[in-house]
Amino acid sequence: MTGHATGGAAPALVLAAHGTRSAAGEATLALLAETVRRARPGRRVELTYLELSSPLLADVLPAVRGPVVVVPLLLAGGYHVHIDLPEIIAAHRPDAVVAERLGP
Repeated sequence: MTGHATGGAAPALVLAAHGTRSAAGEATLALLAETVRRARPGRRVELTYLELSSPLLADVLPAVRGPVVVVPLLLAGGYHVHIDLPEIIAAHRPDAVVAERLGP
């Protein structure tokens, strides 16, 4: 992605997962984030959560400078996709672009 209004800076990718009490689940998501970082060298990639785990999306979004794409790591179109995510983005980064969720 080039040619953005911010002088060509590639947007940061903020991955937004549900959150889990499982250490194995958190490790899997951390591995996914690291895989994205390796696939997109030089691009900022942040792993965040909507609840249960940290850091929370609401805490990270205001700290990210420049353009942002929020990537929902959510499989279903439930409450988090339709209510939580839009409310958090509207409150903290209304300028963010939001990708489609992963699931159907």
